[in-house]
Amino acid sequence: MKQIIFFGMIVSLYGCTSSDKKDTAGMQGVYDMQSVVVNDGTKDTSYANLNQLKIYTDDFMMYGTFNPKTSSAGFGIGSYTFNNGKVVEHVIFSATDSDKVADFTLDITKTPKGYTQIFDIKGTGEKKYKVTEEYSAIGKQVTSPLDGAWQLSKSFKVKGKDTTTSKLTQFKTYYHNHFIWGQYYTDTVTHKTMHTVGYGTFETTTNNKLKETIQNSSFAWMMGKSFEVNFEMNGKDEFTQTIIDTAGVKNMEIFRRLKK
Repeated sequence: MKQIIFFGMIVSLYGCTSSDKKDTAGMQGVYDMQSVVVNDGTKDTSYANLNQLKIYTDDFMMYGTFNPKTSSAGFGIGSYTFNNGKVVEHVIFSATDSDKVADFTLDITKTPKGYTQIFDIKGTGEKKYKVTEEYSAIGKQVTSPLDGAWQLSKSFKVKGKDTTTSKLTQFKTYYHNHFIWGQYYTDTVTHKTMHTVGYGTFETTTNNKLKETIQNSSFAWMMGKSFEVNFEMNGKDEFTQTIIDTAGVKNMEIFRRLKK
């Protein structure tokens, strides 16, 4: 039951529907999840150990979830529409169901602090559960050339004259001085598929440098730390990110902007 509920929240397994509406006005922003309540038809159960950040840009949404108690993590990304109190999320990738493209619906109620989203998930048999999540709006009304949703196109490390290419799926979203990244890859040692997540705040220190501060991550050593990130815009729809570690290794990633 706990696994069903947890994955229901991080993958947003709410009732499916479709929509041709293009309206997204009113949802743009950064939102921090404050509470989760699951109703099984007879009683409410609250879950206090789930941390989740959600970003709605003008065209895309992304969420990152981390449970510090179990070290479980997940993320999802896709475009969305918003109309008459309902958000329809057109998910293109989720960390737990990466091969499935689907539309999911949320009932949205705006609140003075942010919004409430309600959706249903299925348990074993015909059992259904109603999930209510409360979010507070956070973030600053600032802009950056990196604002938007991005997909990794190439990842490699440079050490001296040696270059090593990494194979992984990664998405990253920047908006209102916050960011989320999510990775999906096969571990070279255990050969198991892994998904990792991190999110926090960022600020532009110069024209081509960022400082990213990790608030939550599935990598415990990152928690609360800040990283200097060099970036170079290759036009409006591509950028190269470089992080140099303490051993002098350049970790370089090229991202391309997602488009509807």
